Amino acid sequence: MNQIDTRGRIIEVCKDLIETKGYHSFSLSEVIKLSGTSHGNLYHHFKSKENLVKQTIIKYQEDFSEVLTKINQEESSLIGCLEGLINVYTQVLEPDNTKIYLCMALIVEINILPPSIIQELKKFFDLQVNWITNLFSQYEPETKVLDHEIEMLVSSLEGIIAVARMKGGSEYFHNLAHQLLDNFMIAQKDKQTGLPA
Repeated sequence: MNQIDTRGRIIEVCKDLIETKGYHSFSLSEVIKLSGTSHGNLYHHFKSKENLVKQTIIKYQEDFSEVLTKINQEESSLIGCLEGLINVYTQVLEPDNTKIYLCMALIVEINILPPSIIQELKKFFDLQVNWITNLFSQYEPETKVLDHEIEMLVSSLEGIIAVARMKGGSEYFHNLAHQLLDNFMIAQKDKQTGLPA
């Protein structure tokens, strides 16, 4: 395995462990064992568990940003893009419903996480909010959606993932997320026409 493959494999194992166990319930020894690397290789790439988790979130953000870009390229409407986002979230719960997506798994431990990790979690949340804000600017510039409304939408989608994990997995999430999106869009239209929400 070359250096890039080793680093990537370590990050992937870290991501899987966070998604199944959370931050404080996995050890670097587990990462070493599951990634098939050595202590020396791990510490060559990452100086600490905090650094490994931070770099894992950064990689996750980069990958997620690429997914959002792909959605933008494949879809030609606001609703199409937002449904694309819902489909990405839905995939987190498939096929076996044993994981919760990386940032949600970490958010549950927010009060005890190192500040550098909390900062990266905020950046991931902002990435989604900014993407949706840009969608409205691109596809419906006349709709004035407030930042806190988009933050509530993203927060709600993330919360539905947590509930879906215990109530029925991807189908439950998909159905509830579409209802949320429909209601969000109705509220935006009503706001524009002056109707009470």
